[in-house]
Amino acid sequence: MNFPTISPSFWLCAAILVPAGLASITSLNAATPASNSSVDQQFRGRVLALYLAFFQGGTAFGATLM
Repeated sequence: MNFPTISPSFWLCAAILVPAGLASITSLNAATPASNSSVDQQFRGRVLALYLAFFQGGTAFGATLM
């Protein structure tokens, strides 16, 4: 999402980034229960650990590439 770097004004950028952030939070909140309900109960903790490591650790990994 490279829009903030080329945005002509601050308020236009803020108006676009607020719904984008809400959409991101909504999709992550919907994906967590969906992934938990599709896995057997005995593997649920392991799958949740991998899921969180991917989404939270992916940011740190991507930052090192930049």
